Amino acid sequence: MIGMKFTFTGSNTNHLLNRQLDAFQHDVRARQKHARGLGGYISSDAKKNIRDQKTFQGQAFTPRQMRRKKGAMLRGLGKRITVISKAGEGGGAIVSWRNGLEAGIAGRQQWGIGDDWTPQRARSIRGVPDYKAPCTPKQAMALSQAGYTRTRKGKPSMRMSVKDMQAAFSLGQAALILRIMRTGTLKGKQNWRDTVPARPFLGVTEAKAQEYSERLARKILQNTRKGKA
Repeated sequence: MIGMKFTFTGSNTNHLLNRQLDAFQHDVRARQKHARGLGGYISSDAKKNIRDQKTFQGQAFTPRQMRRKKGAMLRGLGKRITVISKAGEGGGAIVSWRNGLEAGIAGRQQWGIGDDWTPQRARSIRGVPDYKAPCTPKQAMALSQAGYTRTRKGKPSMRMSVKDMQAAFSLGQAALILRIMRTGTLKGKQNWRDTVPARPFLGVTEAKAQEYSERLARKILQNTRKGKA
């Protein structure tokens, strides 16, 4: 699970923002209000990082391993990131996701954490496919790329088109043929680890922390003069 807490610990930038909050003697409710303000800055930046497909330090995201898959990464996560008040933590807040599954996915992307799978777990999360349905275009293309050919009695073997493969093979048959061609075995993996590259979109650099600190100080001073702090 991933989240950035205000108040929080773990880096010099975090301590800088905490010290800024500590510099003003406010009650818990006021501190929480200021923490939510800091959280809003971080949340907005994280969403922009996802739109720009960059880490919070300015580097481009590591591209997908499957080059054919198009579209921006992490867009769904960016839409639902939020600032959550933590009244029991001295007037703090956390930038995270209300849905624990989404927070877990974000953590994997942020730090490049692997996830262990078994066939049973895959079925419970993704469901059981219809193995009798026609094979998918993706499977047909994979068969073609793996070198599958149709044998013909008394004639040279020939390659099959994607359309012909979809007509000839079910989803289950295509999966089995691909497994045999790739691994030489009938039985698939019983456990595997799915690891994604780290794409740290949520965070602050020292320069950003200083900017946020100064922005918060100006806001608090303005509110104090107006009697709103």
